[in-house]
This record gives sequence, C-alpha cells and structure tokens, in this order.
Amino acid sequence: MKKLAGVFACIAGTMVAMPTHAEETRKSVEVFAGPVIGYDAVRLDDTVIAVDDDGVMYGFVGGVDYQFNNSFFGGIEAEYADSDTGDSVTDVLVAGDKFSLLADRQIYVGARIGMRLDDNSKVYLKGGYVSSKIKATYDDGIDPVSDSVDVSGFLLGAGVDFRVTGNFMLRGEYRYSEFNNINVAGYNTGIDATRHQVVGGVLYGF
Repeated sequence: MKKLAGVFACIAGTMVAMPTHAEETRKSVEVFAGPVIGYDAVRLDDTVIAVDDDGVMYGFVGGVDYQFNNSFFGGIEAEYADSDTGDSVTDVLVAGDKFSLLADRQIYVGARIGMRLDDNSKVYLKGGYVSSKIKATYDDGIDPVSDSVDVSGFLLGAGVDFRVTGNFMLRGEYRYSEFNNINVAGYNTGIDATRHQVVGGVLYGF
C-alpha cells in the first residue's frame, strides 16, 4: 500500500511539474541589435501651407523580445538615428517670412508585439515615445532667429523580421511619427511636423 501511494505521489508530482517545464521551454528571450537605414519624408503644416521634403535616415536599434508561446511575442526596443532631411515654409506669421527645419538626431523608445509566422520570420506592430532634435530658423526679414530645439511626439509602425542565417536577421519596417506646435526661440510657430519612414536593417540576435 505504501509503495502504491508512493507511485501515485510520484505520478502526481510529475504531472504537476510537466506543464511548468513545457511552459518554460516555450518561453524564450532574444536580444537583438544592428544598423538601420531608409527613406525619410518630413511634412510641415500650418493653417495655410503644407510642404514636403525627403531624404535618408540612418541609425542603430537594439531591443529584447519575449516569446509568450509558440506564436506570439512582445518586447521593447530603443533606436538612435540621424537624418539629412530638411524643409521650409513661408508666410507663417507675416507675409514674406520663412520657417526652415533641418532634422537632426532622433531617439525612440517603445514596445512591440507580434506573431511568429514560422521559425525564421515574424511580423509585428510597434509604438512609443520619440524625441527629435531639429535645427529651426525663423526669418521675418528683420530679425532672424535660429535655434536647435527638442521636439517630442509619438511613433507608430509595423514591420517584419526575417532570419537569413545563423543569428542574422533582415528587417523591413514602416513608421509614422508626429510632432505638434514647434517652438523656436520662444516663438510658437503653430507648425506641426509629421514624418514617414521606410526602413531596412541587418540585425544580430542572441
């Protein structure tokens, strides 16, 4: 009887332990990092005028993903980037004035969630906080002012990661960001900036 009770106790203990072990093997953590480069389009809007310009952005991204189960994952990531994109609008506050903007460094911190399509590819949505440093100049023809200002907003995006070999992955991504009411040297220009980026990257996961 005691032996039988011992066998049942052993089986029960194994049944309790098995789901925990299975759960642990399903969960995994992957850290990734690598360079990104892509197309960068900036649009400036005030109440009357809208102007577009485009250029190239380049930077470095890193993050960590957590696999919830065999299909779904979530994670956090951060990116530092720069750009050669600039733009300008006229007749902002008075007739004949000019507001110019040159995009500088961009810092993004956010989260992403998605699903694994197979062992080598996964798709995701992302969103978070973005801060850009821009060189802004306002010239009314009398007293021009120039300033490097920090503007903050939000970024939303979607993309795909595809593992090509070993630990290396290719990334393709679209993202949209928005900044409202840009101020230059204490002047509220009333101008909003939106940004569209199509980005590719080579990431190393470990």
